[in-house]
Amino acid sequence: MEVAFFIESEEIFKNVAQEIVNNLYGSNVVSVGIETNILKQAKDDLKNIFSSCNFDINKVKEVLLGKGWNEDKLKYFFSLLDSRNNELLYEILLYHNSAFGDTVVNFDWYLKIVLGTSELKMLKYPLLQLVLLTNSTNERKQRVYDVNKNILNKLINILEELDEIKR
Repeated sequence: MEVAFFIESEEIFKNVAQEIVNNLYGSNVVSVGIETNILKQAKDDLKNIFSSCNFDINKVKEVLLGKGWNEDKLKYFFSLLDSRNNELLYEILLYHNSAFGDTVVNFDWYLKIVLGTSELKMLKYPLLQLVLLTNSTNERKQRVYDVNKNILNKLINILEELDEIKR
């Protein structure tokens, strides 16, 4: 983090700060005027500060204020942290959970509609396709599952039971 706050140009600092906050856990690196290894180190430093402060943004601000860095740059950086507070906490949660296994980030499903009951008895192809976007600590994967009639019936029964319990 220290290298980022000692950047002379105000414009380059703002670009670097935005890249750090907007892509803290992202692997894609955008050219922002400094070397990518320095940017990666700054992101890792901020992750460590978050971790040592139990992910409390106010404590992170206190730690950064204690470093004695340029006040104007700190104010700008704090405004970025405040504006993305919820997104940052969500990214931290996903990153932390993905350290223990794959985490479902998003999902989508496709249902194939069959008209008439006579076709349903002789159905050989999957009725449902489930697409999961998962995160692990080092990569993002898209997993596609084809669900046949028996598994779909089980899934529907389980969801109906959960709905009854909820009521």
